[in-house]
Amino acid sequence: MTPPSFFCVKPRPICRWKSFWLGLSALLFLAWAGQDSYHYLSECFLKFGNREAQFSRAKGVTYVYLRQGDTYLTSLPPGEFQFEASRLPAYWPNIWDWLEKYGAPQARIPDAPIFYSYLGLWSGWLAWHGRRMRRRG
Repeated sequence: MTPPSFFCVKPRPICRWKSFWLGLSALLFLAWAGQDSYHYLSECFLKFGNREAQFSRAKGVTYVYLRQGDTYLTSLPPGEFQFEASRLPAYWPNIWDWLEKYGAPQARIPDAPIFYSYLGLWSGWLAWHGRRMRRRG
């Protein structure tokens, strides 16, 4: 006696997985952001109280600056915050002088390790998920 056909379901092909398409869109975003950073300087400032966090992307690297109580910062009232985002052409003549006035960044994160570590983790997860689906099917 053969079991009913709904017990012998084959696993779906990888192109029908939500995790494949979500992961691919995130991978394409990382690739686009890396390529875009060679043409533009993108920045994001978050200020709260007398603290400020700045994230800058240029030439395939993300720079992180964290400052507190510097002389050029004006304090905000407690409980308020300020958010700014800007985008400048990377060929702007004084861009590196302008970045250096903030001092050395606390972190420099190149794009390549982020991209390849995401690619490795995502590929590993897809392989594990596919193996698990084949065992069930």
